[in-house]
Amino acid sequence: MEKYYFIGKRNAVTAEIVKILQEKGIGFEFVEQGQYGIYDVTQKQVNAIIAQDKQPYLVGISSVRKGAILIPNYRVNCERSALRVVANDCGVALNKWQALVLANDEDVYNKYPYDVNQMAELIRMGYSSKDIEEVRAYNRAESGITQEEEKAAQLCLDRSRFKSELLVVKNLPHERFEAIIDRAFWMQRVQNVVIFTELGSVLYAGFADIAQGAFDRFHGSLSYCFWEGSWKTEEEQERIIQFLFEKTKEKDLDDLFY
Repeated sequence: MEKYYFIGKRNAVTAEIVKILQEKGIGFEFVEQGQYGIYDVTQKQVNAIIAQDKQPYLVGISSVRKGAILIPNYRVNCERSALRVVANDCGVALNKWQALVLANDEDVYNKYPYDVNQMAELIRMGYSSKDIEEVRAYNRAESGITQEEEKAAQLCLDRSRFKSELLVVKNLPHERFEAIIDRAFWMQRVQNVVIFTELGSVLYAGFADIAQGAFDRFHGSLSYCFWEGSWKTEEEQERIIQFLFEKTKEKDLDDLFY
């Protein structure tokens, strides 16, 4: 039976999957993001493909439909990158670049957002800083981060400051935090950064206990070692910075490294 792929979230992995499918002449289509950030297809869509004597595959799609084969998003609930699964299924050997894309994706750290541990893992695997910067930039671009957003992130980092071991970034005009997080990796011994946007949101990425403390004090949302909240005044900004700074001072960072 001929294969047909429904593809969810756009990123480096799905971009390389598309290349494989195009080379093999296999049909596919992207699925738009729906409510609550969920990618899904209807049973009607699946049935329409089956009616054409094709086997539907769902790449990074949130739910399983009858008659379809699910290839989950690695970052959510899968033990292998979808790129590896599709390449194996199509009988394709990954090239050097695709192996790097795979290495950037296929790691347990990636189940958390804004985590740079995988960048450190790539270094341990022998990849150069140039390799790492290229694959991360590729992933950001395929995820929809524009060159204007990249430039704005770099400008904010150029104007950032360290308060002890805490990197403080202000006035980011968007919420594409990856553009800051990836760059900040090269500036810190361990991840410990707070980012304030012009939209009134704030992200802290670093230590799990500090993130928990920020959540307890300032509310917002919490995900392992990441805290997201909001601010309205410069005084609120400074209270958040001072809290994170005081908690950072309690850490013994001399022996910590990526």
